[in-house]
Amino acid sequence: MSQAIELGLTMMDGARHGPDVARRVAAVFNGELVARGTVAAVELRTEGGFDSGLVTIEEPGAAAVKLTFWNEFMTCDRGGTRLATFPDLIAVIDTEGGEAVTSAELQPGDEVTVIAADRGELRLGAGMRSAQLMKEAEQAVGQRLL
Repeated sequence: MSQAIELGLTMMDGARHGPDVARRVAAVFNGELVARGTVAAVELRTEGGFDSGLVTIEEPGAAAVKLTFWNEFMTCDRGGTRLATFPDLIAVIDTEGGEAVTSAELQPGDEVTVIAADRGELRLGAGMRSAQLMKEAEQAVGQRLL
């Protein structure tokens, strides 16, 4: 609960600080800024009540970042290298406004910042370690999670 409160206060404070909120949110979880760039493409499918797909974010001078999602962001890769895998925290923040952006809200042309934090920094329930649930998620996003 304390981690959720700290995050909420950081996000509320971030509304006053705009672009710097992503750095502040990452710091709550000892995470890092993975990318700051433009959404180049969004592939979105809705099946069985779940949104799944792929988001590509282009950043000047760097390989594109690709995020898969199954409602939640599941993987984060840059240039074929895996940077984060659910249940690691993978979050997208609107660069200007400082608000979190869900997978279903992302649109080509959006300016976003991607943050990631290792699952060891998060307070997660036992369900986040369920091999069966991860296998279902792997099928949904077509990526290895386990």
